[in-house]
Amino acid sequence: MLLAAACSGAAEQPVVEKFFAASRLHDKTALADVATVSLDPVAQGSVTDFTILHIDREATNETVTVDAKVHLPDGSFGRRKIVLTLKREKGRLTVTGVTTLPL
Repeated sequence: MLLAAACSGAAEQPVVEKFFAASRLHDKTALADVATVSLDPVAQGSVTDFTILHIDREATNETVTVDAKVHLPDGSFGRRKIVLTLKREKGRLTVTGVTTLPL
């Protein structure tokens, strides 16, 4: 049971959700709680829904790959693969990098 929870991204899911929600609103105060970077909604769009595809865990860093539905700056919707780098420090995860790729 614990293995299934670890593979599903149980620890990462709420951090990634908060990151996308705060980025969508461009809320720098909320972002400061979970990230050192942001996803600019004006330039890169806003994530409206996502699924964690893969997590690579190392001692202090994690790479989380998501399939995201993105509301693009031109008003259309598209899908993107987003790769987030998370740093684990004192038992806490912080988003420290974001790369957006087409699917």
